[in-house]
Amino acid sequence: MFRNGSEQMKVDSMSQLFLKACFSAALIGFFSTPAVADNIADSRTTGDGNLSTIDQAGDDVTGASEALIVQSGDRNSSEVGQGKSTGIRQHGPRSANVAQTGDDNQSRVEQNGPNNTADVEQTGAGNESDVQQGSVDLADDNEANVVQMGDGNLSTVVQAEGIPTGRRQHGFRQVTVFQDGIDNVSMVVQQGPNNSASVEQFGELNESEIFQDGGDGTSQNTATVFQSGRGNRSRIDQAGKPTGKR
Repeated sequence: MFRNGSEQMKVDSMSQLFLKACFSAALIGFFSTPAVADNIADSRTTGDGNLSTIDQAGDDVTGASEALIVQSGDRNSSEVGQGKSTGIRQHGPRSANVAQTGDDNQSRVEQNGPNNTADVEQTGAGNESDVQQGSVDLADDNEANVVQMGDGNLSTVVQAEGIPTGRRQHGFRQVTVFQDGIDNVSMVVQQGPNNSASVEQFGELNESEIFQDGGDGTSQNTATVFQSGRGNRSRIDQAGKPTGKR
């Protein structure tokens, strides 16, 4: 059906008014929504059979979560989870960076709390890295750096994985793991604040275990492990005396 000029002008005018109304409603909805920080996820994969998973969630999470995964090779797997919903407002950023080059490497990073930073770099074949940060009482200021070069190396870092206290555990936890060789194993577990650990292993079949407990939150534990060669074993246990006060 054809319309004359007057009718067409009326239709055009009504269409413009409708579009303006929709635009105005969108602006009102935008400005009435509470502002939240933007999450950033970037995954780059080259090769065959690689798997990359990034999960950034939680309605009660504030502060931007950033995740970058770069994989080159075949059958590498990387998983990053940030900002688990807990019912407690989580202020502060979370950052995870994973780079894997080679074949059959596996990396997992889980960050449940504010101010967590994890950097994982694996080069070779069959290496595995697992980093868990802030899963109890949402302890903040965790930092983990893992570098594995060679084949079949295994690294586990757990920060603030202790018995729930019902209180937020403020304090700094820092872990650095560097492994170069074949079938080396490193485990670092930090419960409570103010713990620092450094592990360097070169060679084959070396094993290192570090367990640190901040106790009353005033202790400052520091552990350093250096192993070079074949079949070395190291275990460090550090515990601050609990006083029942923070």
